[in-house]
Parts: sequence; structure tokens; C-alpha cells
Amino acid sequence: MATTGPVTEVSMKLRLSKHASDGLAQRAAAAGKEIAEVASDLIEHAIAASPPSDMPYEQWAAEFNAWTSNHKPTGHFVDDSRESIYARRDE
Repeated sequence: MATTGPVTEVSMKLRLSKHASDGLAQRAAAAGKEIAEVASDLIEHAIAASPPSDMPYEQWAAEFNAWTSNHKPTGHFVDDSRESIYARRDE
């Protein structure tokens, strides 16, 4: 996600699980980016996906639903049930 407008540089220390740290490093390597840039993109995305504190939830939900309606259907059945997602987790 490219940032738009003014940018503020923030320094912070993150405590991540080994799994999250490795995943972040893998994403950065795959994208040819620095880990900090990938982390910034993820934070920007998380903030953008959350309702702003000054926006009523109903308005945010309506805008989010309008955005999702722009996505075309896959045209085939997608089993996204919990059972199918976690079916082989204990193997």
C-alpha cells in the first residue's frame, strides 16, 4: 500500500513471535523490500481497514459494503468454512 500525503517517521520496537518475525522477513524478501517497509505497509492497511474514530460505525459499514460490492464473484464454489480451512491442522 503506497502512502499518500505527508509521512511521519516513527521509531518503535516490536515484539513478535518467531512465526510472525519469519513471516515478515519472508514477505519482505519476496517483495524485494526492507522489513520496516513491509511492516509499515501492514500497519497502514490495518488502520485503513478500521473505522476511523470520528466516523459513525454505520457510515463506515456502508462505505465498506459499497467497496466490497465492487469485487466480482469468483464464478465457482469456494469452501471457506472453518472445517475446510482447519481440516489438516492437526496432521
